[in-house]
Amino acid sequence: PRAKVADQACGVCGDLARGYHFNALTCEGCKSFFRRAIKRTTQLRCPFLNKCSITKNNRRSCQACRFRKCQDIGMRSGKSSSAHPGPRLPLNHEPHQCSNPGSSPRLNRYLL
Repeated sequence: PRAKVADQACGVCGDLARGYHFNALTCEGCKSFFRRAIKRTTQLRCPFLNKCSITKNNRRSCQACRFRKCQDIGMRSGKSSSAHPGPRLPLNHEPHQCSNPGSSPRLNRYLL
């Protein structure tokens, strides 16, 4: 069985882990960083020797080494990740009960 998430550290920077994101136990900062990094079209480059130590206090110093560490701990993009599976319907909204879906532009985004 997994240990409590609240008792564990982020595998990338050592900050307090908030859950499993992209198949790895990470903090919210590293989850967001990884999500943005996999969407980038440019390649990240280390301005140092590709051996930067990534900690909570310096995790913003080198994006290339931070991204490499994300990959090293097993973070990967894909349909099986837990980050943002797509738009969700409000909990109390059931599309089949809407008598006139074209009447509300706000509801249309959920029905299209």
